[in-house]
Amino acid sequence: MNKDLLRIGILNFIFSILFLFFAKETSLLERLFAVFAINAGYFIFYFVIGKLMLTQVIWLKRNNKKKIFSMQKKMADVFARSTTIFAIIILVIFFFTAYSTEDYSLLFAGFLPVGIYLGGMRLRNGLREITD
Repeated sequence: MNKDLLRIGILNFIFSILFLFFAKETSLLERLFAVFAINAGYFIFYFVIGKLMLTQVIWLKRNNKKKIFSMQKKMADVFARSTTIFAIIILVIFFFTAYSTEDYSLLFAGFLPVGIYLGGMRLRNGLREITD
């Protein structure tokens, strides 16, 4: 999973640089902010969903919070499974908005839902490794 994160992260960076050079309808400052937001958002979604939630579940297990741990693990599993649906819905919204407004620079933000999806997959795989 980390190889996928790195590969898609590199693609994200390359497309962000392309966006920086080819999106001439906005100012340079706006383009720089968009490049930063898309790159930071990709990794933030991955780490918040995939690592932070998993760390919370592991902490509950280590500190003998059995009742809370089992409920939290079930809720995190439901959330991890639903991130795939969330990512697809967000991606469809990006495509539809870009097509309907003819602002194809919105497609560069398509890496954000990929970060959500990869974070959900990381969370799901991590939850499988944790035993009750």
